[in-house]
Amino acid sequence: GARGGGIVMVQLREEVGRALQDCVRRRKDIRSQVEYEIILGSLDLSDQELESISERLQELIVTPLLELDPAHLPVALDISLENNFLQGSGIASLCTLLANVREMGFAFTRCMKLHHNSLNDSAAGPIAQLIRCQLDHPEYKGGPSVVQELHLSHNQFTDKGVRTISNAVIGGGYPFHTYDRSRIPLWIRVEQNPSTPLRRLLGDPNLVCDARGPNCGPRKCACKPVPPFHSQ
Repeated sequence: GARGGGIVMVQLREEVGRALQDCVRRRKDIRSQVEYEIILGSLDLSDQELESISERLQELIVTPLLELDPAHLPVALDISLENNFLQGSGIASLCTLLANVREMGFAFTRCMKLHHNSLNDSAAGPIAQLIRCQLDHPEYKGGPSVVQELHLSHNQFTDKGVRTISNAVIGGGYPFHTYDRSRIPLWIRVEQNPSTPLRRLLGDPNLVCDARGPNCGPRKCACKPVPPFHSQ
């Protein structure tokens, strides 16, 4: 398609346009804190389509947050982009806009559901950079305003890509602290990729909880000490 302002412009399919209008959903967590979910899963989205809507998507995220009391910011964002045809460049655009939203102080990315796509190692760098930008944010004080869940199964990441992402986590603030000061690993799903299982790839079983016990899961971990990763 034609280019405008450095962004690839493509003709959006009707179903994508409809989904975009209603993709930002507001809800409240158990502490009555406002949080948002971005729902764009199962739309057969290509990289080019995701790139073309990134500017509009940032506007849709930021506009309602302008009305919130600054004391309630940043809010948590959960991103659902599973079951699409994404490979890499679309994720780069997405991570750039999510980093922008964090830098502006509006929201942090808490969960990314990117499973069942065709993501390759070119997507790993942008994901790793998003993890780092949230950890490095000047207002970050060691709490839960970090990426907490990464659903990357059923893609095309090799060991190189998985290492790129895991290197952003190790020694970088994980396990993170919850509001009650519990420590929780990053929940990362990378099975069904052409890569070595995470525990074996990292070469240190103390870095990974397999989350098989009743007291370990996405929001809790009973390991002592708590490792940086949960991975099944």
